Amino acid sequence: MFQSSTHTIGFFAITLTGAYLMSPLLAAHKLRQAVQTSDTRSLARMVEWASLRDSVRSTVVHNTKLLPVARQIASGVRPTMWQRIRSVFGHSMLDRFIETYITPEGLPKLYRGKTKWHDRFKRTPKPTVMRAGIIPDQLTNAWQRIKRAEFKSPFRFVLEIQDRHVATRLIKSTFHLSSISLSGFDWKLAAISIRNLDPTKARLAKLNGF
Repeated sequence: MFQSSTHTIGFFAITLTGAYLMSPLLAAHKLRQAVQTSDTRSLARMVEWASLRDSVRSTVVHNTKLLPVARQIASGVRPTMWQRIRSVFGHSMLDRFIETYITPEGLPKLYRGKTKWHDRFKRTPKPTVMRAGIIPDQLTNAWQRIKRAEFKSPFRFVLEIQDRHVATRLIKSTFHLSSISLSGFDWKLAAISIRNLDPTKARLAKLNGF
């Protein structure tokens, strides 16, 4: 009887640990799906929006390649009356970009705009669904582009993935564990940062299995 109970507890502990270890990756996948399908309700609860906006602002300001792109995108956004008033007091194009696109409604629009731009100018090949099996090439491709998946603490997880369009660009996403319930572990995206690798170092890292 005692041995049976021990086995049950051990099995439960292993199952719970496995679910915990996989939960942030599953959260990242669900977040990506929500962006692609314009699921604004899910996006609203899966992101810590205030901290995400701060992180996007910081990474764009310090990235000389991203800042002009953000300004160009923002220039095509018709400002609201409140944004017009704030521009008098120094409200910038970057602020307009953040307020317009780093929202539950804005992220899907930004994703679609980025995809159209790359399809038109970069000709990035689109992943297709595998004929045999149920796992799409897109999921396999995303898994291969993961360069770092690390628990910085029991409540903080960092995922670094290679940009599908720019091989030398790494996108780091930070997730925070917000709650634990019977339905599972609830992780929220809290920050995003982008860094660019030196092309020479990137090639060496690829050869070494970076």
